Amino acid sequence: MNPKFEIVENNSRRWILRGNKPVAAITTTGIRTYLYPFFTPGGTIVLQECPADHAHHQGIFVGQDFLNGHNFWAM
Repeated sequence: MNPKFEIVENNSRRWILRGNKPVAAITTTGIRTYLYPFFTPGGTIVLQECPADHAHHQGIFVGQDFLNGHNFWAM
């Protein structure tokens, strides 16, 4: 039997769990929504939230320039 997926909210993150183990989280800030963290089946995180050399690159996000007046790329 495969464990079911569950979504649990905690502050600005909606955690996606599978059988009490985190799979990923959808993070929402005042600037953008992005996927971080993201785990392998073994539990290793495969993303950085914001690397030192590209602080505006957060996890997995959509880099859209000016959508409805918002610049999701340059923040």
